[in-house]
Amino acid sequence: MNIKLKSMVLGSGLAIFVFQVAIHLLGYTAAIAIPAPISHWAAENSTQIFVLFLWDLLVVQFLGIGILAALAILFLLRLAPLNWLYVGLSFIITETLIANLDLWALSSSQFLSITNLLTLTPHFIAVSMCVLAAAKFGGKNQAAA
Repeated sequence: MNIKLKSMVLGSGLAIFVFQVAIHLLGYTAAIAIPAPISHWAAENSTQIFVLFLWDLLVVQFLGIGILAALAILFLLRLAPLNWLYVGLSFIITETLIANLDLWALSSSQFLSITNLLTLTPHFIAVSMCVLAAAKFGGKNQAAA
């Protein structure tokens, strides 16, 4: 099988598996509350949206799916000689499609608003950054091995 096709198939399959595990982890990390002093400071300075965005990105998404996705990509690239870029991109595309499937499947376009799309941004950023960094690092280690 072509190495690029094999990389895409394994990257997509890994994304499906990681997403199923991450659903539970995201539930636990979403339960981590913003500390009261940070919340009060944000309310006083009218930066609630920015603080919530950063909290969702760095605590909920990074801990809930980012680290898991990065470790899974590193493990996959250690096991098989694959093209790191194709693995990473297929993982990101598949995971993004699965994560947003409920939003895109709605029959009404009223739910497809800018606000709904912005709430998905931290997830996409965390997954993309972690996966591409891990894939690049794993690809360098493959070449060295």
